[in-house]
Amino acid sequence: IANIDPFAEIEESGVSAQVDWQLGDATLTSITAWREYDVFARIDADFASLDLISASGSTTDQDTFTQELRIAGPLFEGRSHYVAGLYYFEQRLDDDQIVRFGTDANALLAGGATLGQLLGGAPACAVLGVAALCDGPAFPADEGGDNFSRQEQRSIAAFAQIDHDLSEAFRLTVGLRYIDEEKDMDVRFTETIFTPAFSAFTPVSPTVPDVAGVRFDDQALTGTVRLSWFVQPDLMTYVSYGRGYKSGGTNIARIDPVLTGAPLLFDPETSDAFEIGFKGDFLERRLRINGALHRTEFDDFQANTFVGTGFVLQNAGEIRTQGFELEVSALPVHWLALSTGIAYVDAEYEAFSGGACVRTPLGASPDQGEPAFPATCDNAGNAVAGTPEWTVHGSVQVERRIGDVGFAYGQIDVAWQDENPGGNDGDPNKIADAYTLTNLRLGYRFEDDRYDVTLWAKNVFDEDYGYLAFNSPAREGSLTGYLTEPRTWGATLRARF
Repeated sequence: IANIDPFAEIEESGVSAQVDWQLGDATLTSITAWREYDVFARIDADFASLDLISASGSTTDQDTFTQELRIAGPLFEGRSHYVAGLYYFEQRLDDDQIVRFGTDANALLAGGATLGQLLGGAPACAVLGVAALCDGPAFPADEGGDNFSRQEQRSIAAFAQIDHDLSEAFRLTVGLRYIDEEKDMDVRFTETIFTPAFSAFTPVSPTVPDVAGVRFDDQALTGTVRLSWFVQPDLMTYVSYGRGYKSGGTNIARIDPVLTGAPLLFDPETSDAFEIGFKGDFLERRLRINGALHRTEFDDFQANTFVGTGFVLQNAGEIRTQGFELEVSALPVHWLALSTGIAYVDAEYEAFSGGACVRTPLGASPDQGEPAFPATCDNAGNAVAGTPEWTVHGSVQVERRIGDVGFAYGQIDVAWQDENPGGNDGDPNKIADAYTLTNLRLGYRFEDDRYDVTLWAKNVFDEDYGYLAFNSPAREGSLTGYLTEPRTWGATLRARF
């Protein structure tokens, strides 16, 4: 239970414009967009009922400009269809974070000791230049550190894709994208006072180096290729391959690379995705069945990892995910629609030598007899957080005309999710139990769909389930978790003019 209520004030604005020109058989499209996103947030940074780390204040200002210019049209007398273009992205991101100690911090972090008692007396305080702080608490309330980060990013990409009918039965799709990206980053760490005691607590440690004038300059070529076979007009199978890319960056949180094993900078992430599947309509298109087998291999995966006092992005090494999906939808009669689906995912780290360690004592190593938790552990073989193995969903929709006035409709959705790994460290205490959610909608449309009134309920049976568990920043060996929304219900009125 937090001792301070979280607060966030968000202001968001933007404008976009799309212009299309018809150039014979081709269409030239320009899309210009600008968006501004400003946030001021305050949270209880220690996630505890004690006043350990007072509410952190953070201010984020983000300005983004994008410009896309593309052309699309047919080729070879309609046997091919192409799209090609350029995309420009520019962003400035300013993020300021404030961390302050609370009134209970000194008792927890220093056992109530003064700075002089920690250092061994007044002579040591004098030598270190902190004589004025010697008789005060080692971690004074309302003191702490500030983090200031600035990032400017510019990227330009050229892309092209063509769908070509090799014959009446086979279609080849080939797409390429080249990106040239540049990031300029600066992160500056300051403290309200200088004291050697702060070095023992990473979120305000003065020994963490600034990130000054770092530039990432990345170029990458990605793309996809897919071969589709139309066995018959309503049945298609395909095999595809895709190459993905995510640029590198820097952590804006204050972390000590020596103590935590987490780098200030992280490298780009790449992925190779393979898929084989089919899509088919049957029974005069009253039955649709889609299925796919997939496998994705990530290299230098950017994992969000807990390092003892906070979370950072770091390259996890290699990840392999594989599984299948099957979806079925049916229209037995014109007023009834049914759908269901099942998916299986097996996702684990194949290499992650500098990962987080299990930091809770129950059911894992290190146990209660260990003198301290190690800084890093080998997480190879662990499941990837947030990837339940099995998910199943189903939906029933009905719609009937009410005289000549309008339509009454209803929908019930049921979704089941298998237990979910809560952390990359393999901690069994973070595993979220399986759960089932049911949502319901009842509505009425009338006046040629001009008006729509809906009564709805989410989580109808008030399922109590967890969403996320993570290591508590200031209480080593304990976990903090979030519960999701309970049953909610309401009404929605839509009108078109």
